[in-house]
Amino acid sequence: MTAPESRHDAGPPAFAAGRKAGFRLLGEAAFEVANGRVLHANDWVADLVATAR
Repeated sequence: MTAPESRHDAGPPAFAAGRKAGFRLLGEAAFEVANGRVLHANDWVADLVATAR
């Protein structure tokens, strides 16, 4: 499975570091913050059950 495309500057090296640490990139998430601005961030998840094995 390949990582979803992202608009963030972190790029492939950061994605590789996240995957190596046991995280999986779900995609981009948008959050409304102060004054109606939208914060775009990568949504990472760690499967704690799988990493405990």
